Amino acid sequence: MKNSSRNCALKFNVLAKVIKVLFGALITLMMTGCGDSAYPELKEDAIAFNTEDYSVDDSIDDFFYSFEYNGRKYLEYGSFNGLLIKKYIDRCIGYIVQPDGNDKVRIYTLTEDENCDFLIEYVVDSNDLTEPFVWRAEDTKGLEIELPKHVVPTEWYEKIWE
Repeated sequence: MKNSSRNCALKFNVLAKVIKVLFGALITLMMTGCGDSAYPELKEDAIAFNTEDYSVDDSIDDFFYSFEYNGRKYLEYGSFNGLLIKKYIDRCIGYIVQPDGNDKVRIYTLTEDENCDFLIEYVVDSNDLTEPFVWRAEDTKGLEIELPKHVVPTEWYEKIWE
């Protein structure tokens, strides 16, 4: 009887260790991006966006950036409040060219923004916990448009959008 109880306890301990190892492996895979990626992949025909300086009323005191996509100029707007998950992302359209040549600063369209009035910038494979950034189409300036869920204007960029 003692051996039976001892064998049962030993099997339980082994099973508990196996479950811990499998759970740890699952977490590791999720953190490293293996398997089902949290973000759409960069396609071969991805656009390499080059940012340009943007000034409000030719002011030299303000330093902003812009880039063009599909004939529209996009300006800095705000942040994405909450987790940027697959159900909010339509597709990856490209990346912002970086001085070191990497393509990790990706640009995404949103599923709930059919007009592409807003684009999301996110740094993939970063060791930092970077927050997604929002760009807004310049031709929406002065218009009452509905903000997609989680898009929040940032006070710093209000001067652009006044």
